[in-house]
Parts: sequence; C-alpha cells; structure tokens
Amino acid sequence: MFGLGWLELSIVALLLLLVIGSGRFPGAARQAGQAAGFVQKYRKQWLMVKRFLRLG
Repeated sequence: MFGLGWLELSIVALLLLLVIGSGRFPGAARQAGQAAGFVQKYRKQWLMVKRFLRLG
C-alpha cells in the first residue's frame, strides 16, 4: 500500500496514537479502514466501467 512497509506503518500508527490518544485511536483506525474499503470498492467499479466502455 503506497510502497510502505510494516515498519513505516507501525511508526505512523504510533505517531497517531500519540497525537489522538488511546481513547480515540481504535475508532479512528476503524474509520480509516472503512474509508480504505470504500475507495477500493469504487476503484474496482471504475475499472469495470472503463473496461466496459473500451469493449463497447
């Protein structure tokens, strides 16, 4: 994902934990995961539309 490895992702997660606090971190992580799923879902649909238009 974006060329980031586990070390970089863990550093970002640690920084976020320090910035937003331990109480709000699980909710923020859940919301970020849902947003990533939303983007992935609509990216797939967009690629299908592009493929369909090339065939038509």
